[in-house]
Amino acid sequence: PDLERKLKAADDPDGDGMGNLIEYATCHLPLESAPIEPFTVLNAADGNLEVFLARRAGSPDVSITPEVSTGDGVWMTAPEAGGLVRQGLHFVRLSLPVRTGARLVRWHMALTGGN
Repeated sequence: PDLERKLKAADDPDGDGMGNLIEYATCHLPLESAPIEPFTVLNAADGNLEVFLARRAGSPDVSITPEVSTGDGVWMTAPEAGGLVRQGLHFVRLSLPVRTGARLVRWHMALTGGN
């Protein structure tokens, strides 16, 4: 059953390049092919790279962890820099000083429980 849940989470029935888990976590419809931009990247005036992810608020069944890498294949958890909740979405903010050498950012999403 757990493997079946994971496979369904990776399925992309609408063919838009985003699996069911990503679409669920970012409030998109898994059967409706539409351009999806689950996160926004900004270069802040203070020299930090600001990354925002709009995720479904109050979803304890999906964990989303920001991770960074310098491109060497090693990924490290990045601390969230706050966020806000508006209209059922939790906007997670990640702020990275450009001088740290972090060149790659990803959001690790996983099922945490439920049916």
